[in-house]
Amino acid sequence: MTLTTRERPAPGIWQYNLNDGTDNRAGRGRIAGKTSHLDVLRYAAGICAAGYQPGTLERGLLEQFAAATLPPVPGSSMPRQRWQMTASLRSPPGTPA
Repeated sequence: MTLTTRERPAPGIWQYNLNDGTDNRAGRGRIAGKTSHLDVLRYAAGICAAGYQPGTLERGLLEQFAAATLPPVPGSSMPRQRWQMTASLRSPPGTPA
């Protein structure tokens, strides 16, 4: 399962896409009003989680990612416009995908 975001077609407008392994566009859309790629990824994860049944691994992973509060990484900077940021949500080893 991979959730990607890109800042385009204009600054401040983000596109997100969820690939769940069987469907390249399991979730997609646009978000405005967010400035950080991590904020956009968390927001998109919350939106995409609603597309899965409660209690499923996919929904649980997306909900956990949406609720995560990660401290900033020292020395990191904001991504440049049109860079693709990817966060991969992987199942634990031995769990069927």
